[in-house]
Amino acid sequence: MTPALLAAAQDAKEASPIGLVVILALLVALVFLIRSMNKHLRTMRTTFDAKEETPAEPPQS
Repeated sequence: MTPALLAAAQDAKEASPIGLVVILALLVALVFLIRSMNKHLRTMRTTFDAKEETPAEPPQS
């Protein structure tokens, strides 16, 4: 192909509507993910006990 035909082919490329649908679907999924994360973070405790828990000793046979 000649450089003129290649340049004309490059200009003819356009974004497809499927790309827009994919981007919108990703944005909707992101909104639901953020809402879910906020719900989980609201239910989490703000302070944690600093108790040192000792692991149980393994049973000896």
